[in-house]
Amino acid sequence: MLMRMNFVLGDHRRAVEAYEKLQEINPRRGPKTREERGKLAIAYQEIGEFERALVLMKGVIGEHFSLELTVPEMFRGIGQKYEAQSKTERLVKAYPDLNPVIAETYRIPLRYLELKSKDAPVGPDPSGRIATGLMLPEALDRFRAFLGHNPSSTFSDEANRMMVTVLSRMEDDRGAVAEAQKFIRRFQKSAHLDDVYFYLAESYFNAGQYDDVFAAGNEILTRKFPTKSGSRKLSESPYRPHVRYLFAKIHHLKGELAKAVQLYDKVDGHFEDARDALAFLTKKDLKIPETATFGVGETVKLPVERKNLTSLDLRIYEVDLMLLIAVQKDLRAANRIDLTGISTESRVEKTWKDGVDYRWNREEIPLSIEKKGVYLVVARAGSIVTSSIVIVSDLSMAVQVVGNRVRVYAEHRATGKPVKDVFIKIADGKEIKAQGFTDARGVFEGRGISGAVMVVAEKEGDFALYRR
Repeated sequence: MLMRMNFVLGDHRRAVEAYEKLQEINPRRGPKTREERGKLAIAYQEIGEFERALVLMKGVIGEHFSLELTVPEMFRGIGQKYEAQSKTERLVKAYPDLNPVIAETYRIPLRYLELKSKDAPVGPDPSGRIATGLMLPEALDRFRAFLGHNPSSTFSDEANRMMVTVLSRMEDDRGAVAEAQKFIRRFQKSAHLDDVYFYLAESYFNAGQYDDVFAAGNEILTRKFPTKSGSRKLSESPYRPHVRYLFAKIHHLKGELAKAVQLYDKVDGHFEDARDALAFLTKKDLKIPETATFGVGETVKLPVERKNLTSLDLRIYEVDLMLLIAVQKDLRAANRIDLTGISTESRVEKTWKDGVDYRWNREEIPLSIEKKGVYLVVARAGSIVTSSIVIVSDLSMAVQVVGNRVRVYAEHRATGKPVKDVFIKIADGKEIKAQGFTDARGVFEGRGISGAVMVVAEKEGDFALYRR
C-alpha cells in the first residue's frame, strides 16, 4: 500500500524502500501487476540503481512480449500459418534482444521448414519477395539473419548446424560444406560438432575427395565430444561406426582389400552392406572348367581361378568316357562319381603363402599328362570339391542344333579335315537319345532331342565332348 502511495506521489526512493521492506517481511509479496512492476523499475532507475531497474524492466518487457505473442499463436491455431509467421516476424523486430524474444526469433526459421507450398499465399511474403511456397530459402534466410544478429546466443550453434542441413536439402553441396567448415571454426564446444564433422566426411566421400574424408573422419575417431544431454563429460561420438564404414568403402574401391576387410569386420553388426561385403570378400572359392581339351603333344595346363585359398589338391584319374556317359548321363556332377577301385594317374599339390588376399587369382597348373585319353581331375581345397574332364585328343567336333535335331561334325583337330566312322552318343542328361557313326563327311544327326544336350565322340582312343 505504502509503495503504491509513493508511486502516486512520485517519491521514487520511498517507493523502493517500501518495496524492499516488504520483501524482508515476505519475499513472495511484491507488485501484483505488470504496470506496478514497470513503475518499480522506473523508480530504481531514478535513484540510480540501474542494474535492478534493468532486471525488472526485462521481466516486464518479457511479459508484454508473451502477451502479444498470443496473437500469432491464435492465427497458427486456426491454420493461417503463413500469416502467423508474418506477425511473429514483425513482433520480434519490435522488441529488444531478451531471451524469450531470441528464442522466438529462432523458432521462425524452424517453422518455415514445416510449411508446405500450399500454406504460402500468392503475393508478397514478409521479406518483400513473391511467395513461391518453397520454404527452404525462407528458412535459410532467417537462420542466416539470426546467426548474424545473435552470434553468441545459446541457439547460434544449432542455427549454423541447421543452415548446413537446409543447404544440403536444397542440393547446394558447396554452400553446405562451406557452412560446415565455418561451424567447425566457430563452435568447437558445440554438442553438434560431431554431426558436422560426419556431414563433411559424407560430403567429401560423395565428391570423391577421399583424403578429406580421412581428415574429417579421423576427428570423430580420435576425439571425444560434448553430449546433447548437456553433461560436462565428453564422450565418444556415435558416428564412429559410420566413419569406419566410410573408410572401409574407400579402401574397397581403391583395391586395398585387406584394410577394407578389417574395417568391414568392425562394423558388420551395424550395416547390412558391410556384412554382405565382408562375406563376399572373405569367401573361399575355386573355379575350374567343366571340360578342358588339348591336342596330343600339347602341354596340359588346367586353368584355375582361386580366391582366399592357401592350398589345392588335384587328383587325376584316367576314365573311360563312353562308360562314364553310359552310367552318369550328366557329367556336371562328375566330382561325385564313385572312384573306388580306380587308381590315381597322378597328383598335383599347390600351396600359396599369400593366398588369402580377398581377390580372384588366375593361373594355369601343369598336370603332367602326356598320353591321349580322358581324365577326371578332382580338385579339393578344404571343404570345396569340384572337378573337370580333361581330354587329350586329335579329335574335335562342332555341334549344330536345328529344331529337335542335333547334327555333329567330326574333324581332325590339327588339319580340320572331316573324320568318318566316329562313334557318337547324344544324351539329354537323363538318357541316351541317339547314337551311331559319322558318314564320310564326318556328319552324324540325331532326331527328337530337346533341352539339354551332351555329345560324346570317340574313334580309336581319341575323344571329344560337347555340352549345352
